[in-house]
Amino acid sequence: MKFTDLSPDAREIVEAGYFQVSPSKDAAGRTVLFFAAALNKYRTMESLKQAFWYFIGCISRNEEAQTTGVVGVAYSGGKPEKMAVAFELQKMKYAFAMDIQAAHLCETTMAMRFLVAAQKLYVDNFTRFRMQEHSGTREEIHFALQTYGINT
Repeated sequence: MKFTDLSPDAREIVEAGYFQVSPSKDAAGRTVLFFAAALNKYRTMESLKQAFWYFIGCISRNEEAQTTGVVGVAYSGGKPEKMAVAFELQKMKYAFAMDIQAAHLCETTMAMRFLVAAQKLYVDNFTRFRMQEHSGTREEIHFALQTYGINT
């Protein structure tokens, strides 16, 4: 899939930086992907999924990401509907050409912890084991991610 194949809405999502790749690897040498759901730069779930497939397609070309896997970091900005988007995209993981080794769900509000706990019940055991939740102030979240070797 080429960038020109995307719908105008999907192109806007990609250009807004909704999905990003960290310039540095985590402590285990894996590619780190950031999902900034709090940006709210999509109009329909269909355009978001299209942009996500494009993003994953670009990452999948990287042989290192295919062999070592990737780490995902999602931040919804305290908006429950944005975490629901992360859950929807998580369903697509089985079609990836690479393995998602870990997922970090970051929230600044304690109320969102309940939604993250519900998500952990919804996923399979293998995925649940690899999900970490981080909540608190922005600085606390950054520190928690850094303890996993993720530069923020």
